[in-house]
Amino acid sequence: MTAAEVEHINENMKRIPKIAIFFETSAVNDRRITRGIIKYSSLCGPWLFYSKVHPFYMLQGKNAWRKRILPELRIWDPDGIIAHVDITKAQELMELGAPIILQRLREPLSMGPSVLGEDSQAVGEI
Repeated sequence: MTAAEVEHINENMKRIPKIAIFFETSAVNDRRITRGIIKYSSLCGPWLFYSKVHPFYMLQGKNAWRKRILPELRIWDPDGIIAHVDITKAQELMELGAPIILQRLREPLSMGPSVLGEDSQAVGEI
């Protein structure tokens, strides 16, 4: 492989969006959403994914989210986040500065735009 070919591959890798996804894989609806995200990526991607399922960081202890997951995400620097998390974790994810889509959020966030409920049109406008 020539140096030019390696450089071309490196440039393409830099442009692949990095998406962090957080869903409960034991829930049927969350698995369907995850499959939909992956399917969309295969059609419109590629995307690079970062994912830790809820049981992983729950089993690692109550501080695993702050001690392991958030520091890893800061280093990884995602281009976007799609998640089903509680309001506290949602606010911590928003502090990373990446656009975020939150599934089943029950109360508005104090920072950034929020759409509550099943208003797909409003979500698309964000």
